[in-house]
Amino acid sequence: VEQPAESPAAAPEAPAVQPAPDGETMAAWMATYRTIIGERGYNQQTIKNRSSCINFIEHQLGSRRLREIKPHEISTMLKKCSPHKAGRVLMELRDVYVEAIANGEAEVNPAAHVKKPSAPGLRKRLTLDVWKAMLDLSEASPQRWVRALLLLGLATGQRRGDLVKMKFSDVVDGHLRVEQQKKARKKVGARL
Repeated sequence: VEQPAESPAAAPEAPAVQPAPDGETMAAWMATYRTIIGERGYNQQTIKNRSSCINFIEHQLGSRRLREIKPHEISTMLKKCSPHKAGRVLMELRDVYVEAIANGEAEVNPAAHVKKPSAPGLRKRLTLDVWKAMLDLSEASPQRWVRALLLLGLATGQRRGDLVKMKFSDVVDGHLRVEQQKKARKKVGARL
């Protein structure tokens, strides 16, 4: 018994919408990406900070197609800025590609293959000698609160911003109640 050959109509259909082989440029995708991060519910300051990295990426790679950018190009771009900014830009670029992949604009994340540049620490611990020198200078200051703030900082170990917003009404039953400004991805800061 001979089987009839399959007709061309029985072949599976190709998807109706396929992205263009060359895809969107980085600048065009960044317009969409800005909308995406705007909908994430970030703080206004966070969006402002991230926008500076987005602007840098757009300036450096804006005319390039998302699918054509290679890891070595990203490494070269990162060398044009300070190590601290390079780390933030790389983190942002990785997220840009994660969203691009999720939206069908790219297949691979070239930023995932780039090593984060090492950056030296910006802050240093305050030594007791420096603190004592600050305390001595505060005695000659016409602003009496400076000395009190230095002593309060030593006693509580709180950040500058938390020290500045402390009030006498924060003392309840002989205990100082502090709600820290740094929220660490929470709606309210740590309460001590």
